[in-house]
Amino acid sequence: MNALLGNIWLAIQAQLTTISDLQFIDLDTGQLEYKDMHQRPSVLLPCALFDFARAEYTDLSENYQEGELLLEVRIGINPYTQATNYFTDTQKENALNFFNIEQEVYLALQGWATQYFGPLTRVSLKSEKRNDKLRVRVMQFKFNYLDASAIAATTSIARPGLQLNTTDQQTGIGNGY
Repeated sequence: MNALLGNIWLAIQAQLTTISDLQFIDLDTGQLEYKDMHQRPSVLLPCALFDFARAEYTDLSENYQEGELLLEVRIGINPYTQATNYFTDTQKENALNFFNIEQEVYLALQGWATQYFGPLTRVSLKSEKRNDKLRVRVMQFKFNYLDASAIAATTSIARPGLQLNTTDQQTGIGNGY
């Protein structure tokens, strides 16, 4: 893979595959969104879908940049049941298992770094409000990386000399500057 972000994405996917409870791990392209609530998503659940939600860059020197990326991981789960107070402790534990999966994702990514980027830091966690029966939790992590790929691609092009050609308004003769 030539693209640095592609290598970063592949590394994150490989790290998430260490979580045995996740049945599907992919780029988030809207797999959990569908129009008919009786239709099911085209992924196995529980799943982790992720993408880079935002990137901000700072120029360092000679086309060398530092990027700060926001990684968004959406964890999709088909809930076992509700966790109402009428249920047994075992039923509640099964219903709340999504917290265990969420914790596994956090432990796999928090502080993890590779040759491509610095340590990931969790910055937010929220639940999506949905009309279907899926439970979707969204975790965001920030991390930095250095991108030197534009250094080799940059070439200098000589600029031509500047010539001004001014014309005398009364005579219409140019001065040749």
